Amino acid sequence: MYFTIKADKNQVIKLEPMTIKRDIVFYIVGVVFVLVQGIMGYITWWTSALMLLLYIALVVVVVCQERIKKKSEDQVEMPEESRELMSDHDNTDNNLTEKPSEKKSNNKLLRKSSTWKRLRDN
Repeated sequence: MYFTIKADKNQVIKLEPMTIKRDIVFYIVGVVFVLVQGIMGYITWWTSALMLLLYIALVVVVVCQERIKKKSEDQVEMPEESRELMSDHDNTDNNLTEKPSEKKSNNKLLRKSSTWKRLRDN
């Protein structure tokens, strides 16, 4: 589920709900902090340091969320070689009835794949 914002006639911006929730939380915390400082009537060095730490926390959260998002997208996409290996694995029952020459061609595919090379080298 995405929130969409229509930028102009031809452009639409998609936002994830987690992004909006993150921004709202940090915005509310920042506004409350500034209001408290306004009620106190003065700003000290440590309150300035707290505002800087709040901003650093926002940056860290954004970077971590992007890394998690990228990892989850990488896991969803399966490389072509893996798909071929999965299909070969799914057809193992069919390999029992194949002729020996057909089995050799499947083994050649496995030997050529980078996954096989990594397994062989380890």
